[in-house]
Amino acid sequence: MTAQLSRTRRRMTPAASLLAAVAAGAALLGSFAPTSAQNEMQAHPAHIHEGTCDELGEVVFPLTKVSETGMMDGMMGGTPEADATPMEMGEPVGAETAFGVETSFTLVDATLEEIVEGGHAINLHQSEENIEEYIACGDIGGRIETGPGTDEGGTLVVGLGELNDSGYTGIAVLEGRGDQTEVVIYLAEGLGGGAGDHGDEEYATPTS
Repeated sequence: MTAQLSRTRRRMTPAASLLAAVAAGAALLGSFAPTSAQNEMQAHPAHIHEGTCDELGEVVFPLTKVSETGMMDGMMGGTPEADATPMEMGEPVGAETAFGVETSFTLVDATLEEIVEGGHAINLHQSEENIEEYIACGDIGGRIETGPGTDEGGTLVVGLGELNDSGYTGIAVLEGRGDQTEVVIYLAEGLGGGAGDHGDEEYATPTS
């Protein structure tokens, strides 16, 4: 664990300016949601399991909880910046009907190849209090992108499908970084219902 934090610090500390920019972006992502939706958001535990979504096995890699601040919680965990600067969410901006996006960032101690070939799935839970309720899951597999603009281990994007009528769907982006893999999760509620949560209001269909 100490070695992992040390590697994370070495990687993050030289990029302090980038972290500041990402922090602002993460705050904006959360602030796009209507205020009522923000108040209802709660952290969702997430794990990489052995097996598939149809038959989940043991947890092999715990992931940072998916939440409004999950991206920065994971990126800055164990760094001096995290201890000195509390996380704050910005005021809502833009369309009030925009979807809220919750995120997570984890640096996993396994190569992307090991995760893909080992037969794994990413599973998300409703909350710590309701850990038995699964809300979204995705089997890890697909095409690994390599080449200019990608890291040496390649990039794999995995879809996260809705479970138990939760209304949650999303994607997970896995990027190989040597002997480790970055796992970033993006999760939103209600994406299957159309452009934003408009309730019972009727909206005109754009003309072509």
